Amino acid sequence: MSYRIARRAFLRGVGAGAVGMKVMLRTLEAAAQGAPPPPRFLMTHWPVGTLKYWFVPVAPGSNPNPSLPALPTPAPNGTSWDVSRILKPFGDAGLKNDMIVLYGLDSGSVGQYGGGHEAGTPQSTTGARTPGTRANGGETDDAVSGGPSWDQIFLKSVPALATPGIGYANAICDARVDSQETSTQCLSYDYRTQSTPAAQGGSGGTVVENAPLLPILSPLQLYNKLFMNIAGGGSTADTARLLRARKSVLDSARGQLARLKTLAPASEGS
Repeated sequence: MSYRIARRAFLRGVGAGAVGMKVMLRTLEAAAQGAPPPPRFLMTHWPVGTLKYWFVPVAPGSNPNPSLPALPTPAPNGTSWDVSRILKPFGDAGLKNDMIVLYGLDSGSVGQYGGGHEAGTPQSTTGARTPGTRANGGETDDAVSGGPSWDQIFLKSVPALATPGIGYANAICDARVDSQETSTQCLSYDYRTQSTPAAQGGSGGTVVENAPLLPILSPLQLYNKLFMNIAGGGSTADTARLLRARKSVLDSARGQLARLKTLAPASEGS
């Protein structure tokens, strides 16, 4: 029996976990053959802003804030700039030449509608203008997005990201906002557009926006979305039961790998 046939038998045997295990097996096989890891894209949000000089690149040995100690002069490396304080760990990890830092986006340069945080968040996560603000029953600066977000662009445009399974997760750790704002808690926007009641901009009382893909706040819901297929659960209640028993996706994976050993030829045991 060939290993390929044994693997197919294994994938049939794990039922709902087949998609998750298929991804795992393909990754392990590619790594064993010396292939690089699959590409990943991660977008995170530092809420409520920060001080610009903590992020913006600086001249070696410069002091962007006189109230703080001067930055140490880096070793000569042929460059005229250095990473800022908050990005220094990335520079120390050797990622400086792989980084770009974008700043200067504001409502005047990208789109004329929305508050600082409320316009800056969709502008930064999409690179598109904010064509108006939504009427949410409170403040009038809740900017809408005029384009899809980077994660959706990459999912559509980068074939290597089109892996089996969900391929995409969207989470939030704190959903508290002012005046029911969507803009400051959403980083992901669809290609699909829709009309929404407008506070500013648009025409006829509505504005066209790229549909916001709101993040998941509940840890249980996110766990189900990410691991339901791999863990073999069938419902939220099943997952809750596993979590109460202090079981995780790794417990299921160990069982499935043990099953794999019974299906794969002895020559493939390693």
